[in-house]
Amino acid sequence: MTSRPALSTPRPLPRKRENATSRTAIKLASVNGTSMQSACGGLTPAKAIQKDEAPLARRKPIQTNEALADARQGRLTRLDALRIDIRALITEISHAADVELLDMMADEIGSFARHKAAQDARTWAATAGITLETGLMQLGRALPASINGE
Repeated sequence: MTSRPALSTPRPLPRKRENATSRTAIKLASVNGTSMQSACGGLTPAKAIQKDEAPLARRKPIQTNEALADARQGRLTRLDALRIDIRALITEISHAADVELLDMMADEIGSFARHKAAQDARTWAATAGITLETGLMQLGRALPASINGE
């Protein structure tokens, strides 16, 4: 007795074969680069290279647009400035919360709510710092690699 897959197992649907005349040339190209169509004009790439008849420059040279490059560099600079501002703000908030905690310790008098609020401020500042740094890192990766120095 042969085992069969479960009825819920997905199976590919049967497809009708297409007529050879309706298929595009890319589907008829073989793996080794030679064309299987008999009505193609010119030399195939493999033969052209063997006979040194391949064109020397097939593409237009890359044109650089200085204005676009400057705009991209400006975005990277703005990201760096944002990162510096955010780090400074987080340091400032954490420092203020630390001062508040030290004041409460020195006075030895203070409500638990004030103490908890100062601790929460430090925690939230650290969490926000991590979240914002991650977001800025993702924005930096979204920029094209050519301006990231890679």
